[in-house]
Amino acid sequence: MAGLVEAADKAGATDDLLIATEEGRALYSYVGQADVSDVGSITACLALESDPMSEFSRRADKHKGEAISKPTLYFLFGMMVLIVIASAMVLTFQRRSPYSHSRIGGPFVMTEMSGRPVTEKDLLGKPAALFFGYTFCPDVCPTTLLTLSNVLERMGPDADRLNTIFVTVDPQRDTPEQMRLYLSSFDPRIRGFSGTEAQVSAMADTFHVFYRRIPSRGGGYSMDHFAGVLLLDKTGRMVGEVSFGEPEESILAKLTTLIAPAACVPGRPARVDLWSGAKMKDDCGSS
Repeated sequence: MAGLVEAADKAGATDDLLIATEEGRALYSYVGQADVSDVGSITACLALESDPMSEFSRRADKHKGEAISKPTLYFLFGMMVLIVIASAMVLTFQRRSPYSHSRIGGPFVMTEMSGRPVTEKDLLGKPAALFFGYTFCPDVCPTTLLTLSNVLERMGPDADRLNTIFVTVDPQRDTPEQMRLYLSSFDPRIRGFSGTEAQVSAMADTFHVFYRRIPSRGGGYSMDHFAGVLLLDKTGRMVGEVSFGEPEESILAKLTTLIAPAACVPGRPARVDLWSGAKMKDDCGSS
């Protein structure tokens, strides 16, 4: 608990505030700036603290003349725990996945990096891995595309049985030519889709993908966007997801399962659940 109070102090808490405002507001500000992984550890710290009220009592002593009952302190502590848990849920929901079912996808019109018009029908007949990003992305996009390239290379000819698509969320800068030049640094089986602002917005809405433009100094901008890879079966139905930063071995197992979901194939990774990545019992006798 002491560590949380120190974090609250660093976040800007002052001694002239009441404990309810000082602790709750400062902690909420700290959680809002934390990574999802950090939030989990903070929540655990709160839950496992043997005597969490002792630190509140110590802070209360600094506020002379302010009588705060023990039930009130427990109530405030409970509210702080709820704030931490709620913040963790919101951050996880926003960063990991907006999907609770497979009923997504639908009509769209875009332009393939070769200049050829494409629609939702171009994704049918083969499973697909869709990644939404932009060519000026400094970290998430090149990292994800490099990982996908490594996985496709390891899959060999099997990767030809998969539509691997990079969809721009930055139509102003990502022309078909720009997409072609950018993707030339990655596996040649990764194709790029671009379009007008209206077309990009419509396709993102169709797949429930979040993105937004963030202005920067000097008139420039960056894009904030969903960082996962959507996995679709050959009918266009969403059946799984690859999270940002997921290990390469897990991605390989998922894509291998995606192209051959009905039965295991000797010599290939064991089939896995396309959401969790957990191994499934297969007809080769392994699990």
